[in-house]
Amino acid sequence: MINILAVGAGGFLGAVLRYGVSTVFVSRLGLHNAFATFSVNIIGCLIIGFLAGFEFKNIQPMKYFLIAGLLGGFTTFSAFSLDALLLFKDGETLKALMYIAGTLGLCLLSVFAGFAAFKMIN
Repeated sequence: MINILAVGAGGFLGAVLRYGVSTVFVSRLGLHNAFATFSVNIIGCLIIGFLAGFEFKNIQPMKYFLIAGLLGGFTTFSAFSLDALLLFKDGETLKALMYIAGTLGLCLLSVFAGFAAFKMIN
């Protein structure tokens, strides 16, 4: 139960941080939201890569708070990138490449399909 609460608390904080970054980029700097998303993804990937080096043996709730919660709420791209790294690290190069291409390709296709479905019903 403590791990679930840790993920929830981290997710809340990560989502609030993401909103804050977007607000600064769009409202204060006058930039397109894509720049905020790009920055959040890069920052999140850098942080998850750093945290991946830690062994959270006796502090599992902290791992869930930081990785699944905070970074999951901040950017899911960091989790995607870590999964790809771990596949490469485990010598699963073909699986890693298929995972990367499949995720990017199918996610983009899904966004287009969802948008098209919306247009059809409106």
